[in-house]
Amino acid sequence: LDEMVTAQQKALADIWAGRDPTLPLDNPQQLVTLASIVEKETGLPAERGHVAAVFVNRLKKPMRLQSDPTVIYGITKGQAPLGRPLKRSEIEAKTPYNTYQVNGLPPTPIDNPGIDSLKAAANPADSSDLYFVAVSTNPSDGHLFAASYTDQQHNVAKLRAAQKLAAADAEAAAAEDQLEAQQAAASGDTSANNTAADTPPSQPAASP
Repeated sequence: LDEMVTAQQKALADIWAGRDPTLPLDNPQQLVTLASIVEKETGLPAERGHVAAVFVNRLKKPMRLQSDPTVIYGITKGQAPLGRPLKRSEIEAKTPYNTYQVNGLPPTPIDNPGIDSLKAAANPADSSDLYFVAVSTNPSDGHLFAASYTDQQHNVAKLRAAQKLAAADAEAAAAEDQLEAQQAAASGDTSANNTAADTPPSQPAASP
């Protein structure tokens, strides 16, 4: 165990030293936290840099990360899989790990990220994208990325058609859509104004 910890600390120090200097992160621990979210969001090595770029772009805007895996970790504390879709009440609950509700990064990592996720978080892809959503219910199909809320909604519609959501799942998805529209509007994305107009504005996220 001591050897594993030492190796991890050395790898992290090397990656942190070679990080993109524009990263909105203050210390290596925040890098590990960001990498842990990337690790949970995609299992495809080719996507990690792109997923990391989305979250880094959101931190810079600033926008809330709005990552389902962080919400799930706040419920399970990593002890076991959730085993079901998130509920609307869980999306709307303000917990330290609910990145739909709180600004910046969660207080701790949500898993033990691999070396590739650490590298992706330290040097994200060159992308202006702010959104991504799964292509289908098959994780190996990867994600669709978008720079605007309008394009994101088109991509979400494709996924929802594939999912054929049950009523309870659709209610939680509607809560996510509402919160994402608020954040998009707060960040200056005018394509989200009509969607967010009927909902109270959220506070813009602060940098971590």
